[in-house]
Amino acid sequence: MTDLAPQSTTAKIAADLRDRIADLRPGGKLGAERELAERYEVTRGTMKAALGLLVQEGLVIPLQGRGYFRREYALLDW
Repeated sequence: MTDLAPQSTTAKIAADLRDRIADLRPGGKLGAERELAERYEVTRGTMKAALGLLVQEGLVIPLQGRGYFRREYALLDW
């Protein structure tokens, strides 16, 4: 029997944000870290981790002082 661990809060947020990114046009703003943390009612550290996953996947880019934006050409590999 295999035990499946519940999905972490970070992973759940990242999954939800992936869906939102799919609806954005290239270059569209996903939001600022603080704003997204408030919307999801999580700490900024948790949101930073979720956004970090999306950056690693090549879906978004952070622009200091402006927020996170959908990359022009995202490499979707999930």
